[in-house]
Amino acid sequence: MRDVLVSNWHELRGWIKGRWSELTDTDLDEINGNHDILVSKLQEKYGYNTQQAEQQVKQRLAEFEREHRVPVGS
Repeated sequence: MRDVLVSNWHELRGWIKGRWSELTDTDLDEINGNHDILVSKLQEKYGYNTQQAEQQVKQRLAEFEREHRVPVGS
């Protein structure tokens, strides 16, 4: 899943911003496809604990895969 964020970041960036509107362009620049930074930003912006943030990322990537028929892994 971590590699998917990096390899598909250009496609995912705008899509992610649409799903997590609290993430700013600066946040997305910092994330730049890095799974750990995304999880950290979700914790910061939404008050998720680590497990909740990880689950959100997993669910959103699965949603992206279904919508775009792009395999993003597990």
